[in-house]
Amino acid sequence: MRICAAANMTMGALTFHFPSKRELADAVSALGEEATRSAVAGVPGGGPPFLQAVIDVSHAVTTLLGDDATVRAASRLCRDGDAQRRNWYRAWLPAVHELATQAHLNGELRPGVAPWEVTMLVACLVTGAQPPIPWADGFTGEHPPHPSRLWTFLAHGIAAAGTRRLLRPAGAGRGGTAGGVPAVPPREASGAQGSGRRP
Repeated sequence: MRICAAANMTMGALTFHFPSKRELADAVSALGEEATRSAVAGVPGGGPPFLQAVIDVSHAVTTLLGDDATVRAASRLCRDGDAQRRNWYRAWLPAVHELATQAHLNGELRPGVAPWEVTMLVACLVTGAQPPIPWADGFTGEHPPHPSRLWTFLAHGIAAAGTRRLLRPAGAGRGGTAGGVPAVPPREASGAQGSGRRP
């Protein structure tokens, strides 16, 4: 009934167009995947740094998950159903991997960090930012944690020092911090100041 209400259709009209749940799920997935591809295509990726485009794609997809019900449905159907038949991740992760590969070739990643590891990290970040996370409120006080906050920490694990100074965790088009990622992760910096140690 919720699907009928969202589509502004009667149950009879819906079942006429989609005689099976599988066909309905396929149609919803196709719409969500197309919306995701369009959003990712709109992210500037000329680089360098190419790692900034990786961050921007993660923001674009996370925002889309919050704003577009069909994208959320496509993601859920992919996780809960036949990933070979409906794979929402194919609509955007290949672009992340390509950008991560360019970042690697451009020397933007820390030694030992592979493009596929960056790709999987982004997949986990985006998946983890999706509701519901039933335990998140008890630990973070917010639901879900904003990717820009997470990127402030993650950049220290994957980006070369010279690249970190150029990155904007909030996204290149979102008024990110002019100075880039802090030289010291925020929690380490606050701990050093509290203990009297120099960061």
